[in-house]
Amino acid sequence: MNFSTNRILLSRLLCFFLSLGSVALQSCDKALDLTNSNSNTNLGNGSTQSPPTVTAPSTTFISSEDYSATGNGAWWLQSFTVSASARFVLRFASTYAAQAAVITPDQVNNFKNNAGFSGNGLDKQIGTVYMTLSPGTYYVGVRNSVSSANTWTVEFDYDISLPSSDRCSFADIYVQGSKSAPNGGKLWQPFTIQSGFRYFLDGCNVGFKTYIIAADQINAFTGGQSFYSFSDYDDSGGKAPGIYEVKLPPGDYFLACTAAGPAALTYTMERWKVN
Repeated sequence: MNFSTNRILLSRLLCFFLSLGSVALQSCDKALDLTNSNSNTNLGNGSTQSPPTVTAPSTTFISSEDYSATGNGAWWLQSFTVSASARFVLRFASTYAAQAAVITPDQVNNFKNNAGFSGNGLDKQIGTVYMTLSPGTYYVGVRNSVSSANTWTVEFDYDISLPSSDRCSFADIYVQGSKSAPNGGKLWQPFTIQSGFRYFLDGCNVGFKTYIIAADQINAFTGGQSFYSFSDYDDSGGKAPGIYEVKLPPGDYFLACTAAGPAALTYTMERWKVN
């Protein structure tokens, strides 16, 4: 084989390898295109839709946690202004009897003087109240109803609201409860996580520590044995539980609460359907 023939063969081999390289690069480009296409949904009309956002709702507005007061009629008040009609949630837990309400300015003197007043709230009860307020000035207040010392937590929150980009809608109040434990002890609330929904838990308390545990841990919890909890949701102080989105696999769970002394708790879990 002469030099000329060798050069022709080398030239053909080089073209062959370059051809292979071109095929490989083309395959990579296609793989990249396929990867990118996963971030959008083809609507069948030539347009695409981005995946839904996952927004953590911001609901905190006014709160007073583990507030202590002594004497019948002892009070706490906080004024606020609503500039546009909005929906709110009043959450209240107290060791002993007290009144928690949202009132207008003309009711403030009666409230402070331990006289009768009108408002929207809870009379010597613990619990959760949803309300819509028109523009104006208001007060959220708590008034002690016993002569002895009392401890309470009150939260006045914005109602949960998610942007349309999250592509989910309110389904129901899935779990709700208000419980007292005058001598301490344990409380537990079962719930089930299902696919296709988002779950938001919020509440307040006096004296409790709160946990979320799997159903197979409930006997250990109630029996005073060591138990496993999902540490992202371990909570304490007046703000517990929440607010947080419970992001756990489908299955059965418990909101588990324990207190060493007099305690009270109110909680709500909202369920939102993923559209």
